[in-house]
Amino acid sequence: MRSLLGFLGLGLVCLGCSSAKTGGTPGSGGTPGSGGADGLGAGGVRVAQPTTNNVFVDRIVTTQVDKVDILFMIDNSPSMADKQEILKAAVPVLLGRLLSPLCVNSAGKPTGAQVRADGTCAMAGSTPEFAAIGDIHIGIVSSSLGAHGGSTCSPESAVVPDARLDDRAHLIGTERTGLVSWNNSGFLAWDPTGMRNAPPGESDPTKLVTDFAAMVQATGERGCAYEATLEAWYRFLIDPEPPARVSQVGGVSVRQGVDMDLLAQRAAFLRPDSLLAIVMLSDENDCSIRDDGLGWMIGSTARLPKATSICSSNPNDACCRSCSPSENKPPTGCQAVSADPACQGDAANPSGTWDELHDPLGLRCYQEQRRFGLDLLYPTKRYVDGLTQATLSLPSDPTKTVKNPIFEAKNGKLVRDPSLVFLAGIVGVPWQDIATNESLTDPAVLEYLSAKELAAQGRWRQLIGEPSASPPVPPSDPFMLESIEPRAGSNPNLPIQIEPASSANPQANVINGHEHNVPGLNDLQHACTFALTTPKQCAPGDMMCDCSPDKDGKTDALLAENSPVCQPPGGGVPGTTQYLAKAFPGTRELTVLKDLGENAIAASICPKITHAAGSPSSDPNYGYNPAIGAILARLKEALHEKCLPRPIATVRDKNGGPAQAIGCNVIEVQESTDCDCAQPGRSPAPAALLTPVFNQLKSGGSCGDGAGQSKCDASSFCVCQINQETGDDLSACVANAPLATPGFCYIGDSSSSALRDCPANQPQKLRFVEQGEAKIPAEGALMFLACQGASITP
Repeated sequence: MRSLLGFLGLGLVCLGCSSAKTGGTPGSGGTPGSGGADGLGAGGVRVAQPTTNNVFVDRIVTTQVDKVDILFMIDNSPSMADKQEILKAAVPVLLGRLLSPLCVNSAGKPTGAQVRADGTCAMAGSTPEFAAIGDIHIGIVSSSLGAHGGSTCSPESAVVPDARLDDRAHLIGTERTGLVSWNNSGFLAWDPTGMRNAPPGESDPTKLVTDFAAMVQATGERGCAYEATLEAWYRFLIDPEPPARVSQVGGVSVRQGVDMDLLAQRAAFLRPDSLLAIVMLSDENDCSIRDDGLGWMIGSTARLPKATSICSSNPNDACCRSCSPSENKPPTGCQAVSADPACQGDAANPSGTWDELHDPLGLRCYQEQRRFGLDLLYPTKRYVDGLTQATLSLPSDPTKTVKNPIFEAKNGKLVRDPSLVFLAGIVGVPWQDIATNESLTDPAVLEYLSAKELAAQGRWRQLIGEPSASPPVPPSDPFMLESIEPRAGSNPNLPIQIEPASSANPQANVINGHEHNVPGLNDLQHACTFALTTPKQCAPGDMMCDCSPDKDGKTDALLAENSPVCQPPGGGVPGTTQYLAKAFPGTRELTVLKDLGENAIAASICPKITHAAGSPSSDPNYGYNPAIGAILARLKEALHEKCLPRPIATVRDKNGGPAQAIGCNVIEVQESTDCDCAQPGRSPAPAALLTPVFNQLKSGGSCGDGAGQSKCDASSFCVCQINQETGDDLSACVANAPLATPGFCYIGDSSSSALRDCPANQPQKLRFVEQGEAKIPAEGALMFLACQGASITP
C-alpha cells in the first residue's frame, strides 16, 4: 500500500499502519457511510471497511485567509540605495493586487479587468482571483544587527558612532525618526473599513504606498556591512528569546537579556491566523553571525587563524578546523595542528594567523570555514526549521522546547498552517538562471520559475551546487561561484561566457559585464550587474558610491581594479561615474529557499529591464515587478477559497441514498477542558480516531513535552466529529441548496455552483452548514480529516 503522502496536498501521515510504530488503535466507532467505494476520481481515495487499524489523519484548512502580514528584510549596507529605489517602484504593484485583485476566466487566466468595489467581476463567467484583502500589516527590518560581541559594526566603537549599524531587528518605523506608522507601532496597517484594527488603520491606498516608500528611504545604506539577511527576520519573527545585547565574555559570544521591545513589536505585528510573507532584498551573501561561541571573532579587528590543510579542499571534513593552538587535541584520525603544514607560520608571521592582506575585515563571512577552520555563521537549517517547525529549542536552555511564535495560537485564533508561510528572496543571482524559457528569448519579458519548477529543471544545482556534500559541490553556473580571483566558464542556460578582467567593455557579456581585478584581496567577483537609471557621480572618499576616488582624489585603485560598473557604456577605462549596479552570489539565501520547498520564491536583484515604457507600476517586466509577480502568483494560491486539491471517492450514505457521502470523518479539535460534543452538527469522535488525532496534534506542535505545552489527551482537548449530512439533507447540501441541518458534505461535481470560486485545478470542497450561533468549525478550532482503512489509488 502506498503512503498517503500528498493526499489533499497536505502531506497526510499514516498513523497506525502495519508498517508504523505509532498511531491508531483498533476499536469501534467506524466511519459513517462506509459501504464500499462507489468509484474513484483521478488521485482519489478508496475507503475500505472500517475494521482495520489503518488510520490516516491530517489537518485541513477550511477558512479563507482574510489578513496578510508582510515583513520586508531590506539590506541597508553600502551600495543598496539604487536597489531600494527600484523596490519602492514595485510596491504599488504588490499592494494594488492585494487590495484590488484581477478578474480571471474559468481557466484561471486574467481577463485584464480588476475586481469591482462590490467584489465581483463585470465580465460574464469571470471571477476574482481571490477576495480583496482588507487587513494587511507591512513592516521593514534591516540587515544590520551590530557587532555580535566584536567591535566592527558596534555603534559605540565605530569611528563615527552610528546607531544604524545595529537596528536590533526592530521595525524601521521605530528606529528612524519622522516616519508614519499605525498607532506608533513601527509598521503600517491597511484597514479600509476601519474595523480591523483599534485604532483604525490606513484607508487611503495612495498614502499607504507613500508611507511605505518613506520607510524604505529611511532604511538607507549606512548600516553594517555584515548583512544578517536571514537572522534579521528570524530574530524579529521567531527567536523565542531575542537578545537585548550580545557581548564577548571570556572569549565567547554571550546573549544577554531578552529584548522586550522587540517582543512587543512582534506581538502587535504578527497575527496567528494571517498569511505571512517575508521578502528579502539584498545584493550580498548572507552573513548571519552566531550569537554564541566564537561568533564575535568576525567583528574583531585582530587577525584570524589559518585553517588546517584539508579545509582548502573539503571544509566539511571532520579534520577541517582552526590552526589555533587550542585545537591541538585532534579529532580521531586527524593530525595535530602543530604538525599541519598549513598551520606553520613564517618569519613574518610565526603565529599561523592570516596577515592583513589575506584577512580583510570586509570578507570575514566569505568561506570562513575554508579560510579560518571556524564555523562562525548560523547554519541555514536554522531558518528552514524556523519557517516549518512547530517547536524550537530555547536559546537559554537547549534541552527545553517552546512553541514557535509563528505557529502559536493566540486569542482563540487558529494556529497558522505552514502552507501560509512564504519566503521570497530578491538576491544576487543572474535572472537568466531562474527565468522561464520564454524570458530567455523575448527581450521584453521576464517571468520567474517557481521553486517547484527550479527543482524539476535542476536549477538549484546551478545556483548553489551541493554545499553540504563532502567535499562541497560548487554551483555549475560559474557566475554563482564566490571568488576573489577572476572566474572562467559559461552560463549553463545561455551561451554567455565569463569575460576576463582585462576587458574594457562593460557590456562584454549581458550578465556581469566582465570580471574585475582585486589587488587588495578585499572584494568578490560579481554575480550580475545592471544599468542604473541615472548614473552617479562619485565624490572622493564616498563609501556609498562604487567608483569613488580616494580621499585625495586619486584614481589609481579604480584603474587597477578595472570594474565594469565604472566604465562608460561605450567602453574604455574606468572613471568616477558609476554606470552599473552590482550584486554578489547570494548562495546562503538561495540555500534556504531551496530547502524550504514550494513556498519559496526566488528572484534576481539585478533586473532585466530598468527603463519602463510607461509608469514603472504599469510595466509588469520593469525592475522588481517580475519578482512581485512571482510572489503574487504563489500567494494567490493560498488566498483562494479553501478548496481541496485532490478528489475524495464517494460512498453511499448510511441511509442508502445516492453515492455522494465520503467514507472519512471530519474532526474538530479545540483546546478546552469543557467538552460538549452535543452542540448542533456534532457528535463524539469515534474512539478509534482519538489516538491518531492526538498523535497528529503532537507532531504538529499543538501539545507535547515542551515547557507550557498541553498534554496530548482528552484532559486538554475537546475532540468532536462534525456530522456528515444524510438523506435529503445530504442531497440538498451537495446541490448547494439552503438547508437548516448543521453538519458538512463533500462537493465534488465541478459543475456545482458551490465550486464557483474554487481554482480550476481544485474543483472539490467541504461545505459546512451552520445553524444560528453554532459556528462550524468553531472559532479557534483545528480541523482534521481522518480516514480509516484508506489507501491511495495508483
